Amino acid sequence: MFSPSLDLTQNLAFILSLAYSATLLIFLKREWGLARLIASSVFILISLRYFAWRATNFEGSYYSMWFFALELLATVENIIFTILLVKHRDNSTVADEQQKLLEASPPETWPSVDILIPTYNEGEEVLEATIATATHVDYPNKTVWVCDDGKDRDWLKSLAERHGANYINRSDRSHAKAGNINNALKFCKGDLFAVIDADFCLTPIFLRRVVGLFNDPTVGMVQIPHHFFNRDVLQVNSGMEDSIPDEQRLFFNHLAPARDAWEVAFCCGSLSIAKRQVVVESGGIPTESITEDILTSMVLLRKNWKTRFLNERLAVGLAAENLEGHIVQRKRWCRGALQTLFLPSGPLGPGLTLKQRVFFLPTSWIAPHPLRIFMLLVPGIYFLFDVAPYPALDLAAFADIVAPLIIITVSTMVWYFRECYIPFLSFTSQLQQGLHILPTAIATLFNPFEVEFKVTPKGKAAKKRSNDTRTMLFGIIVGVFTTAGMVTKGVFWPDYSSSAFNLVATLWGAFTLLACGLLILLSIDRGGKEEQEVFNIEMTLVARSSADLNAVKLTAMSNAVAEIESVDGVSRTFDALQIDGIGWVPIKPVEGSTTRHTIERSELSTEQKDMLTCFLYSGKFETEIRETDWRALVKGVL
Repeated sequence: MFSPSLDLTQNLAFILSLAYSATLLIFLKREWGLARLIASSVFILISLRYFAWRATNFEGSYYSMWFFALELLATVENIIFTILLVKHRDNSTVADEQQKLLEASPPETWPSVDILIPTYNEGEEVLEATIATATHVDYPNKTVWVCDDGKDRDWLKSLAERHGANYINRSDRSHAKAGNINNALKFCKGDLFAVIDADFCLTPIFLRRVVGLFNDPTVGMVQIPHHFFNRDVLQVNSGMEDSIPDEQRLFFNHLAPARDAWEVAFCCGSLSIAKRQVVVESGGIPTESITEDILTSMVLLRKNWKTRFLNERLAVGLAAENLEGHIVQRKRWCRGALQTLFLPSGPLGPGLTLKQRVFFLPTSWIAPHPLRIFMLLVPGIYFLFDVAPYPALDLAAFADIVAPLIIITVSTMVWYFRECYIPFLSFTSQLQQGLHILPTAIATLFNPFEVEFKVTPKGKAAKKRSNDTRTMLFGIIVGVFTTAGMVTKGVFWPDYSSSAFNLVATLWGAFTLLACGLLILLSIDRGGKEEQEVFNIEMTLVARSSADLNAVKLTAMSNAVAEIESVDGVSRTFDALQIDGIGWVPIKPVEGSTTRHTIERSELSTEQKDMLTCFLYSGKFETEIRETDWRALVKGVL
């Protein structure tokens, strides 16, 4: 048994794992290449140690062997994952140098760029800001194209023309987004082309920061990260919208720079820019998979073109606004990634290096999900049916073998992703996604190409709220199942030593019940806050109060509201706010508030509305949470 006195002969591995984790988290900096190598190596060694024990610790039952197979599959994926993290590259210094060279040359010599905005069913409330900011990108040699795959949208043609953008509509809507882009490339003449999803707003410096990277003649494509001005589903449904970053920060802040360092960065569908002629000569955007972005990346890599990632906030967009949209998006990503396994242009086709094949294998869409789901069933199965996947796992073995693996795994993930990784919440949110992704993954492996392409609903189309019934029922059923087992046997067994696994299963059951509770919470679509797109701003401006002019502090603003305070602390009612480049913006105080004012958009000219949008999405202001606020997180949980 695990001794409270921490007998070194019995609990050395447990003590060493705690000491190592403390050293890792306190003293080692993840910017150090050697520290990253140590962190990943220790994780791999502790995983292999566990499996050396595990290989001799399972019964011959299908149940035990099945659980072992799931563990092995997930661990192989985790090892690949941590090897990827050993490297990390930041291309901002190169971008700085190349931007200076670009701006020192005559503007007429700058590479020409076509900005493509593929759209299908997005509303005017989404597209207007996208088109306005794209046409106001500060770059002299650009052409904006609105690529409409929708029907009967004359309003969009008028909107594009009003902003000075070209409009393309096609009658043959085959191959969804990939087909739309290929059709647009027939009209493009630029050296480069950028693909901007219909819900992303570009900052003025977007092209100036990215174009210079193509001065390296071997670079064929550059991707920038996706940032969002609204809260995503995980933030909102967990009730932690003001304390945790959005879910995609882990990929874009950490995995994408790591992939870049390994020379396997890939296009993410939106906010990518590529050499037009290279893509055209390669046959255009691949249409065989619904994730044309990953296939495009592998096509370029096969032809020895480099793919780059520039980790800078050069655009902001809409995260999936409800549970339905979030699930549709993830299922589409899963199906598209797995489709690549069946294509000659995928990771198993000819022309890629071993490294490229390994890092493009879509194992993350298959391996972890069944294990997470199965893990929650183990305590209930054990207590009700007396079947355990670990026949000899008593508390002593747990402390010697399993606990060190858990401690080092969690500390390694926290060390690598400390701004955005919350262990228990991350596990549970991934479990929720797995309940939807796993059936999609299985169906795709058996029938990869027989599913219709679905667009993530955005704007007014995403206002509908629908609870995640599948996750809610899973949480309730597994919670009841586990509770029944723990109450009838687990909690009231007087002698835990009568079976080696009893106490471990009880602790495991407690973890399961907490996970089920959080799953149910995450399955309830709470919707976003009203006016999620309010940007945090700190500026001193001039406001008009009757006939007087006063200095005010602008603290927050959206296209609809402005938060302003008098510099002298005297409460006043303001009727207009002066903003450089926009002029006087008419405002009206909100009843019952001394600071909040509604922007009277009906009194703004069309040009002022556009400039207000460009002002807000200039990249100077933001709404997102950069890193986890642990104090607020703990307070919220309590």
